[in-house]
Amino acid sequence: KRYEEETNLRCQLIIDQSSSMYYPESNYGKMRFSVMAAAALTYLFHRQRDAVGLHTFSDQLEIETPVKSSASHVHKLFLQLNELLETQKTEKRTNVTSILNQLAQKIHRRSLVIIFSDMFDNEANEDELMSALQHLKHKKHEVLLFHVTDHHTELDFDFDDRPHEFIDTATQEKIRLNPASIKKVFRQQMDNYYKELYMNCTKLKIDLIEADINQGFEQILKAYLIKRQKMS
Repeated sequence: KRYEEETNLRCQLIIDQSSSMYYPESNYGKMRFSVMAAAALTYLFHRQRDAVGLHTFSDQLEIETPVKSSASHVHKLFLQLNELLETQKTEKRTNVTSILNQLAQKIHRRSLVIIFSDMFDNEANEDELMSALQHLKHKKHEVLLFHVTDHHTELDFDFDDRPHEFIDTATQEKIRLNPASIKKVFRQQMDNYYKELYMNCTKLKIDLIEADINQGFEQILKAYLIKRQKMS
């Protein structure tokens, strides 16, 4: 048992629980996708006798569990993940930078840190965010960052050609416009944002995976299995 504890992987699942993750509100798509993906990974970890812990966050840490591999612990994680599926949206902002710095201090043993977030941070600029990710790497953790989006609307901005009312999920600020009038500019800005995020993660040797909630969980499991193979 001691040998297994020292050699098996230690995994930390980190899920963004801020308001923007409950988009689209019709089915809380990004949050539901992240929770289900985390559950699938938890099952894999258990089958491989890896230890796993769960954290969720908004502008503060919401859930914090120990890192264990026992069947009873994994059962508790599944119950907590199921509760997250049933949790109604609350108006919570996010502070990815602060949370990642806190986690870098809290996670003492080398781990695989898997983050599910849309990375729509209301507080941090790009430099501060990269500094927080670098903090995790400095602590010798491996990081797998799933950039969770509804690609169809959030990146492609593909809406019907008619006036829509858009509501900021964090501030509830509303604006009415025809998507076609800003689509080109919006897509360019999002493309630039993602490219910069990807380049910065590459410099830090962090795996950034574009996780489209409409594409199923194969993209998540494949990225994890590739990462694990590299670490073994």
